[in-house]
Order: sequence, then C-alpha cells, then structure tokens
Amino acid sequence: MLRSETLVRVAGASLLLASTADLRAQDGSTVFPVAQPVQFETGDTWSQRNGRFRLYGVQSCLRGTTYTDLAGVKRDCGQASIAQLAAVFKVAAPTCQKVAPANDGAFFVVCGGTIEGRPIEIGNAMIASGYAFAAARLDGKPVNMQYLVSEVTAKNARSGLWAASDLPHPVHTLLRLPRQQNANGL
Repeated sequence: MLRSETLVRVAGASLLLASTADLRAQDGSTVFPVAQPVQFETGDTWSQRNGRFRLYGVQSCLRGTTYTDLAGVKRDCGQASIAQLAAVFKVAAPTCQKVAPANDGAFFVVCGGTIEGRPIEIGNAMIASGYAFAAARLDGKPVNMQYLVSEVTAKNARSGLWAASDLPHPVHTLLRLPRQQNANGL
C-alpha cells in the first residue's frame, strides 16, 4: 500500500481535467459520494448502500492470482489492488458519477477526489500507482487511451505491482479466456 506522500505524487500524475463537480453522466444524474460502509469486491468494484459500482476503464488484479513481492513472499494480486483502492478511498473521500450500466447489475462510474487539496481521478490514480491496469475491449484495444499511457508509465517506473517480476497482468489473462473457451468448444 502507498504512503500518503507517495499517493499525492501519483495523484499529481492523474489530475482531473475537470473538477469533480463538472462530471456529468449521460443520464444527467448527479455526483454521489462513496459512503460507508463500503464492501470491496475487487480493486475496481465495490458495493455501498445505494448500489454496486465499478470504475470505468479500470481492471484490477484478479483475486487468486499471485505475484512475488520485493521480500520474496507470494501475495494475492487481487488483494493488493483492493488494499490500494481502500487506501485511496480513505484518503481522497471520492465522489462518483454513473457512466453506464454494466451487464451484471453494477454501474460503471468515474470518480474523483482530493488528496492534500489536489484533485485526482481515482481510476487514473489506481493505474498510475501500479495497482490497477487499463481495461481493454474484447479486441484488445484500451477502453481509455489515457489509462493505457498511465499504465505504461507505471510499468516503466516499476511502480506498485510492476515491481514484481512475475506480475500476472489481468487484461492478458482475461483476453485469453474467450480464445481458450472457443478452442475447447465452450
């Protein structure tokens, strides 16, 4: 998990282009706060009293996949993503805007917050910190090109999970699933 000053540095790389108050959903709904209690399902999905939400364009590490930390200990990659999202939520006090419904009853959202007075966009902060990845469409193209740039920057800097030599990239894993299912006749 990142310390506050490191999180601020990462947040600087993911400054909002527009303030949280300027976020507008396609359906005209208002911005809502991430309110306690929050139950984290993954490092990009959570539930709270008013629904289930997923960061748009973000793919967290998959629970049950492992990486080796700098001390040589195997860790659950998905749990590391969850811990980082929880830390960002605690520090940034985010508000979110619904973007579109997901096919599983959740809503895709874009969230912003502030860390030490600096505005951040939560999805980009997660990716820039190295604890989440740019989501891709089934054709492999990124959902959000800015997120891919942040991912490459984090990878090159070996930030967060990128410090592990055996990082299980979740997008690569997920993109292989449809091909494997087709090959197996599923």
